[in-house]
Amino acid sequence: MSEMQSWHQDFADALVGGSRDAPSRLFGGTPERVAAGWRVYRNNVAHSLAEVLRDSFPTVDTLVGSDFFRQAAHEFQKQAMPVSAMVWEYGHGFADFLDHYSEVKSLPWLGDVARLEFARWQSYHGPAEDALTPEHLQAIPPERFSDARFKLKTTLSVMSSDYPVVSIWMEHQEDSPDFSAINLDVGERGMTYRQAGSVYTRKIEPSLARFLTALQAGEVLTCASQQAMEVCGDPDLGGGAFSLVGALALLVSSELITDVVTDAMEKGIGE
Repeated sequence: MSEMQSWHQDFADALVGGSRDAPSRLFGGTPERVAAGWRVYRNNVAHSLAEVLRDSFPTVDTLVGSDFFRQAAHEFQKQAMPVSAMVWEYGHGFADFLDHYSEVKSLPWLGDVARLEFARWQSYHGPAEDALTPEHLQAIPPERFSDARFKLKTTLSVMSSDYPVVSIWMEHQEDSPDFSAINLDVGERGMTYRQAGSVYTRKIEPSLARFLTALQAGEVLTCASQQAMEVCGDPDLGGGAFSLVGALALLVSSELITDVVTDAMEKGIGE
């Protein structure tokens, strides 16, 4: 490790470690002056990172209250400091942290609410991608659809939860949220995506969630449809209905398809 790397490591360890003292070899000046400056710096960093998390997880903040959220954010900082200059990337792992944070064990769904919110945050800041038009899809010969692989936007996120996290999140977007009709024992599936600069989250059937997940994994259209139909036939997996035509219409209207590739094509029709 170089001297500069060692300096950085000592600085980071002192910043997030258990000791509140500044590393003496890093700063000059009297001990009192260094200690005072270090306290101010540490507090500013902690406050700034807590505010970044608050911006990324506004519903979680509302659910637990501002003071409690700040406490949780500071505990999270001890485990995870930013690893990128892109401040909007800070927050990876916060949902996992909440899953195991003993102070919120009475809110077992809180981690999944955080996952949904971070998916929205990532979707908003994700790369711009061109979507295929209906005319592009019409150019595919009908006999080629069965082995077609649909590439979807990277800003699309599909989530599955044992709790009604989509309903919880949606209710919190209302001026006067009412949770009386939400059954906390019923799981939900949701999709988050960006279209025309805005981020949308919607509750979807388990079968559609399985279909989208299969497409994201690179399955051909036939296999993805079969997996969705298997969910329809299994009440333990959610049951519900599935329409391939409806699913494709949703993908087109939401501008989520970036390319379609079949085994007979060396390149996709969008290239």
